[in-house]
Amino acid sequence: QEEEEEARRRVAEDEARRRRAEEEEAKWKAEMEEVKRRAEEERKVKLQQEEEEEARRKAADDEARRRRAEEEEAKWKAEMEDARQRAEEELKLKAQEEEAKRQAEEDEARRNAQEEAEARQRRAEEEEAKWKAEMEEVKRRAEEERKLKLQQEEE
Repeated sequence: QEEEEEARRRVAEDEARRRRAEEEEAKWKAEMEEVKRRAEEERKVKLQQEEEEEARRKAADDEARRRRAEEEEAKWKAEMEDARQRAEEELKLKAQEEEAKRQAEEDEARRNAQEEAEARQRRAEEEEAKWKAEMEEVKRRAEEERKLKLQQEEE
C-alpha cells in the first residue's frame, strides 16, 4: 500500500509539475506575443513618424524653392522697373536737351532713343525668357525628385 501511495504521490507531483510547466510556457508565450505586439506597434508608430517627418521636410523644401523663385521674380521685376524708369528718364532728358536744337537733330535724337529703348526691351524680354526657362527647369527637377522619391517609397 505504501508503495502504491508513493507511486500515486509521485504521479500527482509529476502531473502538478507538468501543469506548472505548461502554465509557465503559456505565460511565457503570452508575454512573447505582447512583446511582439508592442514591437510591431512601436515599428508602425516610428514608420508613421518618419513618413510625417519626410512629408514635413519635403513641404519645407518645396516652400523654400517656391520662396526662392518668388524672390528671384521680385528681384527681376524690380530690375526691369528700374531699367524702365531709367530709360524713361533718359528719354525725357534727351527730349529736353534736343528741343533747343534744329528739327533735323531732334528727329535723329528721337530715332536713336527709340532704337535704344527697343534694344533694352529686347534684352529685357530675352532676360525674362531666360529666367522663365530656368524656373521651368527648377519646377521640372523638383517634380522629377518628387516622383523618384515617391517611387522609392513605393518600392
